[in-house]
Amino acid sequence: MIATTQRPIMIRQTMTAGSNFSGVAPANGGTPVTPTLENDIWKFATATAGGLFQPSADLYSFERAEALDVVGIYLKLANQSAFTVVFEDEDGFAATIYTGTTATSWMRTAESPIVLTYTSKLKITTTGATATMTAGVILQPHRSYYY
Repeated sequence: MIATTQRPIMIRQTMTAGSNFSGVAPANGGTPVTPTLENDIWKFATATAGGLFQPSADLYSFERAEALDVVGIYLKLANQSAFTVVFEDEDGFAATIYTGTTATSWMRTAESPIVLTYTSKLKITTTGATATMTAGVILQPHRSYYY
């Protein structure tokens, strides 16, 4: 059996039809939405705001105390017109990692993982939403790579 701290984590957010991901914590009308663990996936209830993925103690720890590697990002955006995925560090430095216009996208980052610590975040933003959208981020415990 794999210890809880060694298992990958998937975090999934779903936006209501007509609402865009805006890189903020999941909420409905300003009220935060708390995730539940279901079938090994941390799922947020469908919300009107969302797009922030930050495994921090002050937001949602997802039972983790260590840094995490982002190994994949899944977007199912229906009739969505454009998306942006941004990494932001503790100093507010932001780097665009992906942009696109396809309705469904899978971004694999396992070859060059993005490391999320308690002070960094991954933000997904979209424009032109007309239908329900889903974003999922797959994380695993950070590993140092030495060759």
